[in-house]
Amino acid sequence: EWVICAIRGFLPNQGEGKIRFATTTKLDVEDFLFRDGGCDEDDCEIHYSVEDVFFVEVALISYLCKNREDVFGLEIGDEFDCDFDMEAMERLIAAGNQSSGGRGSPDFWKRPIGTE
Repeated sequence: EWVICAIRGFLPNQGEGKIRFATTTKLDVEDFLFRDGGCDEDDCEIHYSVEDVFFVEVALISYLCKNREDVFGLEIGDEFDCDFDMEAMERLIAAGNQSSGGRGSPDFWKRPIGTE
């Protein structure tokens, strides 16, 4: 949830709505899928590592931003200004509603940047 708030510019004291990466986004899918260890308590079946979460966050950002091609390849400290793709958000909400029995409202995510 916080990732979507970040790319929309809704975080407190965020300023212009840009996000700064503390980790490079030059991700290799094979490293993610075929790495040794990294899971909490070395049990990848029931636990997730920090690397798992970051990979999914970057994938979510790339899905929800029209300038998705700019997401992969950022260096540590680089800023990214998402051109938010509301149609992609609506598809994501619809998929979530389908799997959750209809809970969730797209209205929150359609708010203009900076509104509470």
